[in-house]
Amino acid sequence: MSLERRIYKILLFTFIGFQFLNLDLQSQLPEKKIKLNIQNKSLQFVFREISHQTGLFFTYDANLIDAKEKKTIQINNLSLKQSLDTILNRDDLAYTIIDKNIVIFRKTPIIIPFDNDNKLKFFRLTGVVKDLSNNAPLAFATIVLHGTNKGTLSNEKGAFSFRIPVNNENPILVLSMIGYENKHFVVDYSDKEDLVIKLKPRYISIEEVIIRYHNPEIILKDVIKKIPRNYFSDPSFMEAYFREFTYKNNEVMTFSEAVLEISKQSYQNTTSTDKVRIQKGRKISNISKEDSVLLKIKSGIHSSLQLDIIKNPNDFLQTDFQMYYDLNFSDIIYFKDRLTYVIHFKQKENIEQALYQGQLYVGIEEMALLAADFEINPSLIGKESSMFFIKKSRNIKTRVLYAKYHVEYRKSEGSYHLSMVHGEVSFKIRKKRNWFSSIYKIVIELAVTNVDSEKEVKISRNEQVRLGTILSEENLPPDPLFWKEYNIILPSKELSKALERMGESWQEME
Repeated sequence: MSLERRIYKILLFTFIGFQFLNLDLQSQLPEKKIKLNIQNKSLQFVFREISHQTGLFFTYDANLIDAKEKKTIQINNLSLKQSLDTILNRDDLAYTIIDKNIVIFRKTPIIIPFDNDNKLKFFRLTGVVKDLSNNAPLAFATIVLHGTNKGTLSNEKGAFSFRIPVNNENPILVLSMIGYENKHFVVDYSDKEDLVIKLKPRYISIEEVIIRYHNPEIILKDVIKKIPRNYFSDPSFMEAYFREFTYKNNEVMTFSEAVLEISKQSYQNTTSTDKVRIQKGRKISNISKEDSVLLKIKSGIHSSLQLDIIKNPNDFLQTDFQMYYDLNFSDIIYFKDRLTYVIHFKQKENIEQALYQGQLYVGIEEMALLAADFEINPSLIGKESSMFFIKKSRNIKTRVLYAKYHVEYRKSEGSYHLSMVHGEVSFKIRKKRNWFSSIYKIVIELAVTNVDSEKEVKISRNEQVRLGTILSEENLPPDPLFWKEYNIILPSKELSKALERMGESWQEME
């Protein structure tokens, strides 16, 4: 594969997604019988005994349950639900299973307000996700509504907005991020203020790292070998939120966003291409004629879909990766509550062309690639500036500053699929005979909000997004009511203010 083809595949793209949980399967408490004979022990001790018998862990709000309360309990062959009813003895509590967690929460009544058109409204929850240990905001944490395909992400400042249908009884949000414990947050429809939800870092002991150490090259070969087993084998339907924006010297030049329908092809068929159409979209632009003719940078919807590095393998995921890269075992972490190998890779010193460096996150249980952080080699990227442009004026000089990407895969319906990416590319551009340069940055993000392997979607040739389409160049009229029913990645305050200065009120519907 030529260097140009290698780089073109990942020039700019962001793919974000969510874990889709099956409410019918996971909300049912197991039938395993519980036996307890406890005298004057704390409720926390009781929960530990149940965890030992079931292999499940407890999640609850400390303000809801006093874990230090003393209990004397005798239970003989009762179901888990019967046991919890007996132990807690509270009619206002309910329980559900999410992954390996027993989530205890207060029952939330269904509230059904109607607007003037007698249409059901959504409850809009806003807040910020932070690190429990240092209170730092967590960018691009995944947030999903348990039992549905609805989800979103926190933005670069940790802020999020989530619309929940108000007829959803006892809604639970599942928040997750690499290196943190999953957080199960029970929504209260009476919440009016912005929430602060904190995720707890989850560490692995050095003993576990040493015991589980493996040769990184063997691990990566196993990942490549098991791709047909671990990822979607049939075509599937995806609905996605997409946005792209361009900065010049930290000022917004263009901003556009859309809802997309994607006909995602099988991971086993590497020759077939994904098809996509725009369901609805809008844009705003502050780009001058001078800027528009300076350069056209490779970006857009198709570039985002090319980020699927399992379906479109880059050289660090091909069977001959040892020819190009040195690998090192870096760490073992928890990723989405799963033990995960972290493998660092870097191009060999004797290769003069700009390739990649970064980290791969490999799930230990199934040996599946769960995520990847990578960038084009920063020490060599300046040599490859021309690869990023469709065309540019002869009167300008360009230099690429960086090109960084983050990719995640998630499991749905028993197999993995592309789920999340954040990517951005920055350039320095100077006109000839001009002393001053301008810094450009382009970001593209795409959030998969629904995946259905059973649904067949047909996208005609006339409906397909053309190769090389850049959303900001399409005819997308502004619409202040655009996101009334959709979850989006919440714009940062800085971005919102910039859009307002461009003459557009880019607000969400309350």
